[in-house]
Amino acid sequence: GLDGAIYAVTISGASTVATSLLNGTFSGNRIGKAGVLGSGCTGGCAGLGLLPGTQGAFNPTVTNNDIRQVNSLGINFQNTVGAGATFTSSARFKGNTLAEPDTTGSPLFQRALQVSPINSGGASTTVCAEIGGTLAGEPNIFSGPWPGGDVRLTNLANTNTLRLPGYGGAATDAAAVNAFISGRNGGAATNSTTGALGFAGGAACP
Repeated sequence: GLDGAIYAVTISGASTVATSLLNGTFSGNRIGKAGVLGSGCTGGCAGLGLLPGTQGAFNPTVTNNDIRQVNSLGINFQNTVGAGATFTSSARFKGNTLAEPDTTGSPLFQRALQVSPINSGGASTTVCAEIGGTLAGEPNIFSGPWPGGDVRLTNLANTNTLRLPGYGGAATDAAAVNAFISGRNGGAATNSTTGALGFAGGAACP
């Protein structure tokens, strides 16, 4: 496993302009070996980092991967550029197994899957996320335990809703969002923070 990196694998929009476009699929990969402590990524290192950049479109499809023995997040989709991000994204996370977190050093906020298209300084991102599903092979499988929970969704300080296709609850009802995601992912422990605009439902991501 890697030692001291930020992610075992990083897919980044890097420096972007309004016309930037990055579509990609990360599927059928294995990070870490079952039963081998730290074999995924050690020293505060996470599994897969999805970093959209500042603007443009960033559309990752993450399916059927096996990620374990990482010492931080399993999969992290995150706005890391700070305030002012305006990217758009259709992101899909289905059929992944996230297991056996390496809890060495008791890392804070260690979660299996995090989707955070915002930043505390504010953002105006337009994101649609499909997380698990109701058909065979679509739910993500979580085992651990992950100290920070299996799934973390947050849309604080965003000027747009975070869209979850099929969600039918109120925009700022975090409990309803948690139940929706949990139901599509085998009862996953889910922790959502809505922000003022929160979450919307609708059809599948474009």
